[in-house]
Amino acid sequence: MQVYVRAQQAETEYAWKRGRILCRVENDASKVLVQLEDSEETVEALESRDVRMANALADGQTLADVENLDALTHLHEPAFVDYLAQRYGVDQVYCRSGAVLIAVNPFKDITGLYDLHKFHEEMPQWTALPPHVFSIAEGAYRSLRRRLNEPGELRKNQTILVSGESGAGKTETTKFIMNYLAESSRETVVSSRKKTISGSELMSANPILETTKFIMNYLAESSRETMVSSRKKTISGSELMSANPILECFGNARTLRNDNSSRFGKFVRMFFDGHELETSLRMVGTSVETYLLEKVRVVHQNDGERNFHVFYELLAGADDEMKQQLHLENLSAQEFQYVNGGECFQRNDGVRDDKQFQLVLQSMKVLGFTDVEQGAIWKILSALLHLGNVMFVASSEDEGEEDSGTASAPCRLASTSPSSLSVQEHLDIVSKLFAVDQDEFVSALTTRKISVGGETFHSNLSLAQCGDARDAMARSLYAFLFQFLVSKVNSASPQVQQSTNPGNKAGTTDTTPCIAVLDIFGFEEFDINQFEQFCINYANEKLQYQFIQDILLTEQQAHIEEGIKWNAVDYDDNSLCLEMVEQRPSGIFSLLDEECVVPK
Repeated sequence: MQVYVRAQQAETEYAWKRGRILCRVENDASKVLVQLEDSEETVEALESRDVRMANALADGQTLADVENLDALTHLHEPAFVDYLAQRYGVDQVYCRSGAVLIAVNPFKDITGLYDLHKFHEEMPQWTALPPHVFSIAEGAYRSLRRRLNEPGELRKNQTILVSGESGAGKTETTKFIMNYLAESSRETVVSSRKKTISGSELMSANPILETTKFIMNYLAESSRETMVSSRKKTISGSELMSANPILECFGNARTLRNDNSSRFGKFVRMFFDGHELETSLRMVGTSVETYLLEKVRVVHQNDGERNFHVFYELLAGADDEMKQQLHLENLSAQEFQYVNGGECFQRNDGVRDDKQFQLVLQSMKVLGFTDVEQGAIWKILSALLHLGNVMFVASSEDEGEEDSGTASAPCRLASTSPSSLSVQEHLDIVSKLFAVDQDEFVSALTTRKISVGGETFHSNLSLAQCGDARDAMARSLYAFLFQFLVSKVNSASPQVQQSTNPGNKAGTTDTTPCIAVLDIFGFEEFDINQFEQFCINYANEKLQYQFIQDILLTEQQAHIEEGIKWNAVDYDDNSLCLEMVEQRPSGIFSLLDEECVVPK
């Protein structure tokens, strides 16, 4: 009898091994003697605790031949792991579990796996779609097309949820889905009015720290050159995909688990229209919403991690003329405090920063970024690099005293920085790139304005507070820049009518139909989690709860209502975890809100 046995192994090895029961142990009927597969070794194991049944297969069939977990009798942990491992060993990285597609990151290129044209050619020969990311996209495409002309309640948008641990391959999977849907769209919109966004609209939509508004305005106003109504050219799938290099460049970073980890979540809608077509849909636009950008990474990185890719790509890929304009000549990433915190400067996945920079420049060109806008973007990034090297020391009156939260005199500039330039030289560059008065800029970082009874007073910040003010400015500016890029990406697509009717039920639409893809970065656990990581993990808990509701509880309820016999499925209910975070008034979020509004 084939079984899995829990054998005593080194910590680096998986505990469960496949084997065959020989007999019961003579002096202990509760134990069995198991011979391990492909080995002469035998182990004694407690049958009730350390032995699990293996799946019986037809003659000549292997686990690698099974495409759907539903076809297996036993689905305990060792059977599931063995199943995934055997398929992985023959480059079968996809399988199904009911309606869910399970993917294992191959961490290598598999010839033909993502050949879209081959997939389309072979599709008519299949009685059912194979387990593949393209099949998920095709299923959503077919469902949208089938229900496109249905009225009201019957017409539903489609959503594809991509979830998993950090490094599982979610971002690449999302790109495969988007590319498939873009290519499956037989026609694209021919012409459309391009919506323009004024600097004032961007300003009002992105209120941040008072001390950074004058810098924000610089970038917002630089886009005025594009505020001219014009006919939008036809958009191809490849052009729509040009947004990915930009969003990855500014929103992804190397972490301990993933060299290209998304440090933000995104919800991409791809809009289709097919009322005049019988066999295909045409894509008429896209939109991107982003969530939870990890702003703290701009000023701090853990050991072995990098800041966002864009900083390293700029330093590696800019030509001599650009570096001279940005005051980056003869400077490397090692010399900037904001990008050397993790002491990690290269990617290990074979991607070169200089090549990626050229790809980003090309993508910006395709999406209609003007030279003025591109120049402003690179100036702000360079200014942020130099801003990190603007360091302060306590005034002579406060030296040697404990940080009490205030200072008797303003902090002054330090003399040396991590680079070959002095702190004053870095400050000169920041002031020049931002086109601001240097004295006012320093005052914004070293003092606080207090208004009392119609009068304004200035309070000196302590040394620690000066550093916090500088870092807060850098984080806010980068977040504003990222939102500006997302707005530009969205404005490159024809604008479509989206439902604003709050009475609409989830999944239904009375406007332009769409297929949405949610890609949010995975659950992570560190020795010390920042608030942003807490929010990320909370979002993943919500997704897990939604998965439980849709996949398990809904199906079980359907069995009960239809009188079908079923065996209850054990699962980890995370509702108590969610209550701990979001319950009012005793949840973590409520307590944090209260702590923030109560004076110290």
